[in-house]
Amino acid sequence: MDKTLIYYTCNTHAPEIDELCRKYLSKIDFPIISVSLNKEIDFGDKRIVMKGTRSPLMMHKQIVKGLTACKTKYAFLAESDVLYHSSHFDFTPARDDVFYFNTNVWKLRWKDGHCIRTDISQQLSGM
Repeated sequence: MDKTLIYYTCNTHAPEIDELCRKYLSKIDFPIISVSLNKEIDFGDKRIVMKGTRSPLMMHKQIVKGLTACKTKYAFLAESDVLYHSSHFDFTPARDDVFYFNTNVWKLRWKDGHCIRTDISQQLSGM
């Protein structure tokens, strides 16, 4: 298998959100590297804990740490508060010199279930 999932978390979301997201991610059939902020979590084939304060810079450091540990040709980035459909991980890049984004993005407000679709959202969680 030429794919690995890099899962990163700041451990600050509601536990039911984290658990639901991990439930869906655990169904994929390739290695998962989890990079967790400040505490160990029971998720992934390889588990890395980083110490620090939640911030955009720390999130990028977590991603770099996960990519450094990755041994496959391709890596998917997955955030702890994003639900990914299994088809998201079926993609294999046509070229190796391009970053690809899944732009089929829906935003959900957790407390009341309100949902909207966005157009051409190239966010890090879809890379």
